[in-house]
Amino acid sequence: MKIIPNKIIILPMVTILSLLFLFSCSFPDDIKLNDNKTNSSTYNTDVTREVLSADNKPGSLVLQHSSKSDPCKDKAAEIKTIDPGSRLIIILQNINFEDLIEEQFDIAIIDPDDSNLSSQEIKELKGQEKKIISYLSIGEAEEYRSYWQEDWEPGKPEFIDMENPCWPGNYRVNYWHKQWQSIIFEKIEEIVVMGYDGAYLDLVDAYEFYRSQGRGSASYEMIQFIVEISKRAKSMNPSFLIIPQNGEKLIASESYFNAIDGAGRENLWFIDGDRIEHEDNKQSLEHLLKIRQSGKFVFVIEYIDGEIPIGEFELLAEEYCFIPYVGTKNLDVIIDTEK
Repeated sequence: MKIIPNKIIILPMVTILSLLFLFSCSFPDDIKLNDNKTNSSTYNTDVTREVLSADNKPGSLVLQHSSKSDPCKDKAAEIKTIDPGSRLIIILQNINFEDLIEEQFDIAIIDPDDSNLSSQEIKELKGQEKKIISYLSIGEAEEYRSYWQEDWEPGKPEFIDMENPCWPGNYRVNYWHKQWQSIIFEKIEEIVVMGYDGAYLDLVDAYEFYRSQGRGSASYEMIQFIVEISKRAKSMNPSFLIIPQNGEKLIASESYFNAIDGAGRENLWFIDGDRIEHEDNKQSLEHLLKIRQSGKFVFVIEYIDGEIPIGEFELLAEEYCFIPYVGTKNLDVIIDTEK
């Protein structure tokens, strides 16, 4: 998600309080401290049951890991497509072709609407052996995108839900709605045609919000959505990478697991600069290790806004053979942690 500068929205206080109750401004529910609902065994069992029902193969993927560290040298499979020693940058604002040509990196996740790269420019960057990944939000609609219509508002069209008070101009969507999915399918086809190496899918964990609102099929519908995105993209380019951010519980579905090439995870080890206790991130870490051990790659992202200990974060990423990135919350500046 991106901040639209200099935009002021005035809402009645009751509306603000209601929205703040429904939204979590900072982090996915499953890594919050003292969140009894999302960390309870009952909740996680329900999610797993629903996820597995997406394949009608209960137990098709069993997550079994020891609690000890799992360094790269002991990995169960060679990581395909992206070397774990690669330098990752994520820059969604204030970037252009000249910057990307000059910057030293192996993988860049960029916003195609911000960078406005041409197919030829993408080709030149790939000629430098750089992988260029397109950001794409699938769980929220953004009013600064080309698909947005001037008369859209919550409920019009019907798949547009409430505005996110933490990110003005971003609206939750009923991602299972055919009209919204058609928009995303068109976008993914454009991204493939442009020559991008893959798509970084944001707001995959939107299903958690709708589950909390009583939609029992929310996980299944997100799985099916991403499986179809992958199917369409890979029918055009079999080597195109599908990389969901957050929502790693969904790998309990075999079809979902097979549809993705890697995963991204925000705030795995730190919240506002404070280290997350082991028990609060243990399940997420187990899921990510399952992804990595299968030969897929894992990006881990932390934000410097909370003054995290960058050295500790990078050592943790190296220990688990994850590919780290440290950035600002707005992802508008490339941070060089080696300086």
